[in-house]
Amino acid sequence: MRRARRHRSGLIVVAWLDDAASPPPRVAYTITRKVAGAVGRNRLRRRLRELARRSNLCPGAWLVTAAPGAADVPFATLSTWWDEAVDALMPGEAA
Repeated sequence: MRRARRHRSGLIVVAWLDDAASPPPRVAYTITRKVAGAVGRNRLRRRLRELARRSNLCPGAWLVTAAPGAADVPFATLSTWWDEAVDALMPGEAA
């Protein structure tokens, strides 16, 4: 992921590695114990997965990293951060 483009928005960082060989987008999540307990981490992961499903992600490898406190924000705020980060990374968009 060193060659990946990254964008931080709020308490999440989204990285995208352009990989033309993988047509469907692949998304991975990094949510450490510093973010929240097991229940909070799983809840945040489910919320991020839902945002990924709703987005029209381009092919490639996506890595979503959450900072401490991300599990406590409302879904609307998380959605805004997600949209900002993904829009900044999509090809043809201003970074």
